[in-house]
Formats: sequence, C-alpha cells, structure tokens
Amino acid sequence: MARTPLHLNRPVRTAATLASVAGIALLAGCSAGAAEADTATTSDTSTSTSTTTEPTAAATTDSGNSDSATGAYVAGTYEGDGSYSNPRGNIEKVHVSMTITADGTIESVDVTGTTDGAESAQYQGLFISGISDEVVGKKIDELNVTVVSGSSLTSGGFMQAVDAIEAEAAA
Repeated sequence: MARTPLHLNRPVRTAATLASVAGIALLAGCSAGAAEADTATTSDTSTSTSTTTEPTAAATTDSGNSDSATGAYVAGTYEGDGSYSNPRGNIEKVHVSMTITADGTIESVDVTGTTDGAESAQYQGLFISGISDEVVGKKIDELNVTVVSGSSLTSGGFMQAVDAIEAEAAA
C-alpha cells in the first residue's frame, strides 16, 4: 500500500488555513457593521468644548460672501454626527459643529460626546480637549484624524461627522 508523503499534503492544508483566515476576516467585518446597526442607548456622560478663532455669524451659511461662489465650499457652520464602537461593543456617539470658509479651511470646531461610562467619557474628553489644535486652520478635505491626546476610537466617529459636513458644505 503506497502512502502519500506528508510534505505533499502541506499545500492543501496551507490553502485551507488561508481560506479559513479569510472567512474569519470577512465575518469580522460583517460583525462590526452589525454592531453599528444596534440601537444601543448611551447617554450617561456628555462632554463638549468649543474653540473659535474669531466670532462667527449665527446663520449656517454665508451666501452673501462673494468668495463663496468661487470656492469649493459654501462658507458657514455645519453639523454632523458620527458613531463608533468601544471595546465593550457599546456604540458611542459624537456630534460635531464646524465652521469652514469657502476654500474649505476650518475656522472652528465644537465636539460633543455621548458615552456609556467613565472610561469612555475620559477618552472622549481627551479627544475633545485636543481636537481644535489638530484641525483648526487646516483644509477639511485634507483631514485624516486618527489619534488625538491618546484617544483613537473617538476619531472614527469624528471622521464620519466630518465626511457628512464636507458633503453638505460642497459648493
């Protein structure tokens, strides 16, 4: 009775292992989307800060500004919301208010976070306290915020809100 040498079976095992790993990665991606679809209520702590470089008008857009017609954006103050999942799987939320110029320069940012606990509130507070230094004076279409003051998860929700703001402000 002839036996197949053990080393000839390795490519099959390696391919099967790679297929399993790819399947797990695909399922993990689906799981993350499902977690965002949950309607968890999180509202124990709210943190906010506001930084402006100069006073802004009460109107949400500045249609009287002749520069608005030539810019890539309509100057004004816009709002957006974003969310992210904390390590416990709870959905955390951030609300962003941002004033931008016609060329897309960020003049001010205000972030309010809603969390489900003390640790999440601490990280959102760190993010909120440092976000102005990261974004004011920069172009909205060049932002790629990943970590602010040691907080990395809050940036995911922040960038979702920025994407919504950028789309709304586009001229």
